[in-house]
Amino acid sequence: MEKSNDGIIYSEASTLSEPNIQEFDNRKLSRTELSRLLYEVSLLLDTGLNQKTLEICVELISNGVNPESLANAILLLQARKQKI
Repeated sequence: MEKSNDGIIYSEASTLSEPNIQEFDNRKLSRTELSRLLYEVSLLLDTGLNQKTLEICVELISNGVNPESLANAILLLQARKQKI
């Protein structure tokens, strides 16, 4: 182990393990898990969408709505909401 100038102790042997992509690909996510993961990503990206709205967006896209058009509509509605 080695202590750096910033006070953090680094281990020479510590490396990030490679994710097992095949295992991830074979895993099936439940609708609830998928919804939760999408919402977490939405929060990280600061989309301003709540979980119900995000679920509606996913449903619309699943039914053939153009994702880019949907995103533009959401941005327009969010901009109008801020003006009120």
